[in-house]
Amino acid sequence: MPIIVCFEGRLAADPELTHTPNTGTSVCEAVVLVNHRTKQETDIGEQWVDGEPTRYYLKAWRRRGEALGSMSKGSSVVVVGHVETESWTDGDGKRRWRDTVVVDHLGETVKAAVAA
Repeated sequence: MPIIVCFEGRLAADPELTHTPNTGTSVCEAVVLVNHRTKQETDIGEQWVDGEPTRYYLKAWRRRGEALGSMSKGSSVVVVGHVETESWTDGDGKRRWRDTVVVDHLGETVKAAVAA
């Protein structure tokens, strides 16, 4: 059973859109940072404080890959996807693993402006 995740965050860098060599299928990779905020008591009362962000590695295929590839660093996105573990051997011959979110649904966040 796949692990399904849903989160909102910002692109840490411009996404990297490529195409597979044999079929030309679009695939895009990106990193999204999700900030966690907590209230902390300070000398001047409670304040919202940013915690260490969580980093999610994304992979999007076909139309979702094209959509992700059209975005840029700092874009606010909402992602629904499933987690897959990628593995490879690095240059030193060591086996490496990384959990990647394969994008099933993707949207750019629209924040409502506050009326003056």
